[in-house]
Amino acid sequence: MDEFEQTVLALNNPESTADLRSQALALFDQYKRAGDAWVVCARNFVSGFYQEEITLSACVQVIEAVVQERIATLDEPHRVFLRDFLRAWLQDKAASPAQSAGIRNKMAHLFALVFAREFPAAWPSFFQDISAAVTTNAPLADFFLRVMLAIDEEVVDRDIERTSDATTHNSGLKDSMRLVMATICEAWHGIITTYGASSPAITGTCLRCISLYTAWIDISFVAHERFLTPIFQFFETPTPELRDGACDCLAGLVNKGMPPQNKIQLIRSLQIPERLSLAKASLRDNTNDFLLRLARLCNNTAIATLSALTKLTAGTTEHSEALALLEQIVQLILSFFNSEDNTVSDAVAEFVRDYLHYLKLTGLVLPVQRDDVQNILQISVMKMKYDANSFDFNEPDEEEEAFLQYRENLKTIVCNIAQLDSGLVLAFGRSVAAALDNPALSFTDLEVAVHYIFILGEALPGPHLTEGSSMVLEPLVGAVIASAASAHTHSAVLSEYFEVVARFHRYLSLHVEHIPTVLNAFLSRGLCHPSPALRSRAAYQFLAVVRVLTAHLRPYVSMIFAALAPLLAPDASRKILPPADQLSLYEAAGYLATVESLAPQEKLQLFVSLLTPLLDRYTTIISRDLATARDIRTQDQYFDFLSFAISAFTRISKGIPSPDALDACGCRPLFERAAECFIAGLRLARIRGDIFTFLHRLAVLLGVGFLPVLPSVLDVVATLDDRLEVMKVFVQLLNQVVSKHRDASVAVLVRLLPTLFTLVFGLLRQSYDEADPNTRADVLELRRSWFLFIHTTVAANASAALVAPETQPFLNDLMMLEMEGCQTADPQSQKLCVLVFRRLVQLWIGPQGSTVPGFADFVFSHVIPGCMRGCFDRAFNLGDSQTWLVLTEVTNFLRTVYERLGAPCLEYLNLFLPTLPLHPTLVRELLEGLQRPENPQDRGALAKLLKSVITRSRMS
Repeated sequence: MDEFEQTVLALNNPESTADLRSQALALFDQYKRAGDAWVVCARNFVSGFYQEEITLSACVQVIEAVVQERIATLDEPHRVFLRDFLRAWLQDKAASPAQSAGIRNKMAHLFALVFAREFPAAWPSFFQDISAAVTTNAPLADFFLRVMLAIDEEVVDRDIERTSDATTHNSGLKDSMRLVMATICEAWHGIITTYGASSPAITGTCLRCISLYTAWIDISFVAHERFLTPIFQFFETPTPELRDGACDCLAGLVNKGMPPQNKIQLIRSLQIPERLSLAKASLRDNTNDFLLRLARLCNNTAIATLSALTKLTAGTTEHSEALALLEQIVQLILSFFNSEDNTVSDAVAEFVRDYLHYLKLTGLVLPVQRDDVQNILQISVMKMKYDANSFDFNEPDEEEEAFLQYRENLKTIVCNIAQLDSGLVLAFGRSVAAALDNPALSFTDLEVAVHYIFILGEALPGPHLTEGSSMVLEPLVGAVIASAASAHTHSAVLSEYFEVVARFHRYLSLHVEHIPTVLNAFLSRGLCHPSPALRSRAAYQFLAVVRVLTAHLRPYVSMIFAALAPLLAPDASRKILPPADQLSLYEAAGYLATVESLAPQEKLQLFVSLLTPLLDRYTTIISRDLATARDIRTQDQYFDFLSFAISAFTRISKGIPSPDALDACGCRPLFERAAECFIAGLRLARIRGDIFTFLHRLAVLLGVGFLPVLPSVLDVVATLDDRLEVMKVFVQLLNQVVSKHRDASVAVLVRLLPTLFTLVFGLLRQSYDEADPNTRADVLELRRSWFLFIHTTVAANASAALVAPETQPFLNDLMMLEMEGCQTADPQSQKLCVLVFRRLVQLWIGPQGSTVPGFADFVFSHVIPGCMRGCFDRAFNLGDSQTWLVLTEVTNFLRTVYERLGAPCLEYLNLFLPTLPLHPTLVRELLEGLQRPENPQDRGALAKLLKSVITRSRMS
């Protein structure tokens, strides 16, 4: 045992220490880089000095490293030695059946590496050398094929990313290989005829090689009777390797690029449709793998035929022959499409979609084509049926999930047929609808019938159930809604039934006599079904139906609330519906409780009955239970209820369309009490998000009556330790309110702003851990929210709140913070702050000067310098679309200042601009542009000029 073998064994010994393994790895790397170490490895490898496979494998690794990294630096004697070493191993070792498959694969890869660097210049006889004796020595035939596969991977395989230089080099190698392809193909032919069924592994590998190389070699080498006869015979053998390989070979021929006439002639000469039919008919076992290969070959052949057909001129003989060939293949496609194995069926779905698209473009020219489409439709619907005996509707496994995706693919095909021939799908729909009341229908047949009519709503273009239209789907939808599906117990049938109801809810508006049937299906079956998935979906769809049918539900409100009562009870209902689905029902209840025909007292009673228990329980938990909870599980249950109660108020309020409607049902006191209770809960971080969501909704619901609520919210927020994130959310709420109520919000703003200024200024000027990305994001979002709020305030004519006596002490700090925003690296904040100053110039600077003392001076001393320096900063990216918006607003601001102040503005700019610094020529150009009247046809002219000035100033 020499040092090299000791190194290899130490490196691969699991008992070696980490230090020993590290030393061995370093030494092994030296062998790869050392000058002639690879020569020693090669000699010992071929001489038999090394016997352990792990050592032999390491030798190959060393030689591979030399070939890949430094073969170009080897002198000619060493390169001759390398080729002689490979030839010697080929003659001595490769011919022996004792050589392991692992070493054969590694040596095949090494041969491929040397081929890519030495062929054809240095080793022109490469293929003659490796193909010699392949018909007389099975191990040599096996190794020849391994090398050919390795060359395909190294040189040809398009799935491997390569550099442009490597691609160019490999293209040259393929050109050189084409010159000796006769030698290679003769070796392939010798292998498949010599070994045939006696050595199926070798023959199968050879067929795989042929299929890979067919894509780029001259097809005449293989597309002739001598070569194809044994391949065709393999279709008739039960040996998987042979028939699979034959399939792959024909697929390679079919997929090869060529003119359309030649492609049609090739497919006809190969008699692929006939051979596929015979092969499919000859299957006597349940070998679905081969059937799947046949389906894929048929799919590829059909696609190739269709592609060629579309390139041929209609009316020519070639076109007619191609059309006849296509129809022959289509019949075979339909047989695969109708296979019991969905994988086989799905394998031809690609062509089915392409064929339908082709027919959509050309029209149904032949009667047989209409028959084809009708067959495709019938097969598609039939194949959508679930397996009644094995499908798990509650927890589908991977195979069942694949079937659901397969159903989606079939739906796409049905939609394609509808675009091609809507009359056909409607006629089929009528036959389906007519069978809905057949008591002998299995649940799978009933489900797929309802599902088909559901699909039609998507498949057919335009509205189908609109008043005054032909309403082509009306009888079909009516048949579903009135059918036995509404009373069925199986989750799959009910699920499809509810999908139809939700999609075609318009039908119920036109046929109110069916509303009781639908309500009974939801309330008696869907919402109480044993299937959690169905209950959840039914709750969502019930809400959707109630939302659009509210006006028609007055006669059923009492019945609906009686049915919903056990589902909405705060505690017991959790056993039936999870909170998220309960909330859908609360929202539906909100719509029902505001039905116009109900008396105000009835409405109030409904809301009180639903919400008061929640509010009372919420108050009890907040004031007593939460503080006494001793374990985390109990606390979690309490918090879950608190969150649920708040969300229930939010969701049910969606049924109340306006403040007037709130007053009409007498619910204002109820929601005001809820606001008081919930605001106290802001101290609890786990429900804070739910509370703010409620407050956003309450701001809409109470109208101006919400304004007095804001101070109590801020009072609680001011006491919190984690104010950063909470203040951001509060400012967003305040922004909503000011945007809605505009100058009516001035009074409450005057009350809020002193506290708000103190809190926000403190938070934005506080030092934070810059390494914490969450904190950085919160600070940025608070800053943006604040700037948006100030912008909303001045844009909504509420700026009087900023200069009220109560807020005057904070005005300078506010202006300076806005100035920082003008110069920040965040374009969104920059734009908002510039917009604020432009609006304030319009509001606070009049013909007689500034109405707010000192503001005009502040504009000259701070705002203009800040805005301009921000734009002239080299970090200001002139190529960004967001910064272009900033640039536009800056020029709009300058123009507004000039329009208000005139000559003083020009005098100031004439003194300031050179300090940027800016050349006098550019200063003059910019000032002239500012004084030029704005062109309504080119409102961005001044911004373009400023951008040009900045660009030229950076170049100077």
